[in-house]
Amino acid sequence: MSYYRTCPKCGAALDPGETCECEREPVRAEADALREEINGLMETADALQLRTIYGFVYGYLKT
Repeated sequence: MSYYRTCPKCGAALDPGETCECEREPVRAEADALREEINGLMETADALQLRTIYGFVYGYLKT
């Protein structure tokens, strides 16, 4: 009796509950793109604006 399953997309043998690499790549690529965009925004952002936005969001989340 086998304790693995096969990925329906690429045929890889997976442990129960494991996500296949072929399904993780798009998520990883999207996260990398968002990280780059955030880093670019942080480099050009005004510190006072960031503090104001953070204070607003933090205050909103506390209520």
